[in-house]
Amino acid sequence: MAVFGIPWYFALIWAVFATIFYMVRYRKVETLKNPWIIAGIFALNFFFFAFAVIAFILLEYIRSKRKKK
Repeated sequence: MAVFGIPWYFALIWAVFATIFYMVRYRKVETLKNPWIIAGIFALNFFFFAFAVIAFILLEYIRSKRKKK
């Protein structure tokens, strides 16, 4: 977050989206019905993956714009 200057609310939005996606995609999995596991997935998405995913998307967008010029 500090390296790329990405606001925390972008990561929060991504983490909510990813968590809901996992809940919908794996709705028949019994362990995902536990709210503590859902909270853990959300925390992992927010603290470890969301900033990296957003930074990757931004960097790839910038790289593709430079290639077109």
